[in-house]
Amino acid sequence: MDKYGKKKSQTYTKYDGKNKLSTSANRVYSDAFKKDTFKLNGKKISIGWSPQGEHHYDYDVLAIYNHNLTKDGQHKTFLFCWHKQKPIVLVDESGKGNVVNLHVSQDKSLNGSFSNIMYGENI
Repeated sequence: MDKYGKKKSQTYTKYDGKNKLSTSANRVYSDAFKKDTFKLNGKKISIGWSPQGEHHYDYDVLAIYNHNLTKDGQHKTFLFCWHKQKPIVLVDESGKGNVVNLHVSQDKSLNGSFSNIMYGENI
């Protein structure tokens, strides 16, 4: 993500599993998984923090990186997930509120790098 951030002239903060990660939309990870409703393509999904991919959810979140674009709620939060035995990168750019509308990352470089990591291939 450091390399990706440099390309985009952005700095990403990684969720370490211990200290809360806050977005400028007042969403706090990993607490959000328990108190907010997550949707993908308009449908509610089962998603949660699962750094070892323990298959507790339909979307096991292995890593989270956030970049706050502005102080008024604009942010880009990447959720690196394991879903149906495949890696998938979901993006949270939702504003304030308890509904998180996710979309699948369209960034081929980011998706490819995550797939390579998950499948043990060279990056």
